[in-house]
Amino acid sequence: MKINFFTPLPDERTEIANMAAVLLPELGAMAEVRAWTAQPEWQPGLDRNYEIRRFDPENLPVRDFNWADVTFYNIGNNALFHRAIFDVARRMPGIHILHDVRLAHFLTAYADQPGPDRDYYLSEMDQAGLGDEARRFIEGELPFQSLATREPLTRAVLRPAIGGVLHNPEDMQALSAATSVPLFHVPLCLTTPMMPAPPRPARRQASPDSPIRLILFGFIGRNRCLPEILQALAEISERRMYRLDIYGMMEEPDEAAILIRQHGLQDMVTEHGFVADDQLQAALSEADLAINLRNPTMGEASASQLRIWASALASLVSDVGWYATLPSSAVFRIAPGCEVVEIRRHLEALRQTPEQYREAGQRGRMMLEQQHQPVDYARALLRIADEVPRMHARRNAISLSRRSAAVLLRMTDGNQAARLVPTVAQRIQELVREADTQDTSF
Repeated sequence: MKINFFTPLPDERTEIANMAAVLLPELGAMAEVRAWTAQPEWQPGLDRNYEIRRFDPENLPVRDFNWADVTFYNIGNNALFHRAIFDVARRMPGIHILHDVRLAHFLTAYADQPGPDRDYYLSEMDQAGLGDEARRFIEGELPFQSLATREPLTRAVLRPAIGGVLHNPEDMQALSAATSVPLFHVPLCLTTPMMPAPPRPARRQASPDSPIRLILFGFIGRNRCLPEILQALAEISERRMYRLDIYGMMEEPDEAAILIRQHGLQDMVTEHGFVADDQLQAALSEADLAINLRNPTMGEASASQLRIWASALASLVSDVGWYATLPSSAVFRIAPGCEVVEIRRHLEALRQTPEQYREAGQRGRMMLEQQHQPVDYARALLRIADEVPRMHARRNAISLSRRSAAVLLRMTDGNQAARLVPTVAQRIQELVREADTQDTSF
């Protein structure tokens, strides 16, 4: 099997790049893999048993792409990392690996400047019945959030695809009813090499005066509930016992700094910014609790959560989306809208009964080992790749059906079209069946 795999790679500051770095060697051990990235350079030493090539979305080497039996596209909600990849996906149909299922933020980037990209965005919003609202948004007359809550644009991102991979089975089930694109569920895989679980001694008992270490990491956007976390920390009794370390990029760093000062938390909260992977791993190994909230969720499965489990660390998660499907034995769920009260309750309990949090982290580690290994993810992608001829045939059948219906309605009246439909449908079925039995490799 020959595979194209379009993805960001380290050192891009996204967990999707980290996931690709651990997944591609597993794929490369089972197939002939060519990774494509738009970034000008990448971390040395990645291509141990697969090839890496750079592509320019303005000058696509289409002949080189046709080398493969199947093409996978890693697509997330950040246009900075995935826009160039999606530009290729719109022209060269393949299988879209969706790391988010609410992609309004991603596609809205296409509306930035007048031209073909904005026209494409508006055409998708027209199909969603929100064209007028989208034009008002572009003119600054309507806030973005009013559009994002009404139309996630997931179907638009899937429209060019022959198939889609999702990490949340509930999202897949809901989306299957709204798209003709075949969808497959594959549990998200760990984004770092699997290491032995760090020991988590009962530090509260051994040294009751040592600080309780909390950690928040990743891209800290509005949905990460930082204001609520800081308020809970400010209101807790014995607050001097707690330390919060924040790692990663802040969407609004100035606002975070103001909140920290307003709550008088300067001695308890440390912003580290984006750090090297080994430094983050050391911090996770030393932490007592991770705070991994998403309210609202973008529909993502959380690579950060898998990383937390890899460190056998307890975590607080929002009781929404993929996080709501996680067993209560392995995470502590926080009800949306109740963050301050429930975070405060867990912080108090962490000081009083730390053993229940250590046990939850250990159960999360066991789940990770059983369900989220990169080698299993690679095997699942290869099984999906076996379905590519049928996916292409299905896509062609749907395209032929739509074009045929348009021609019939243009050339005949409704009664004549109805009489011709069975004959046309039978011929399309025969064409698809013939294609399905042929060798469709390039």
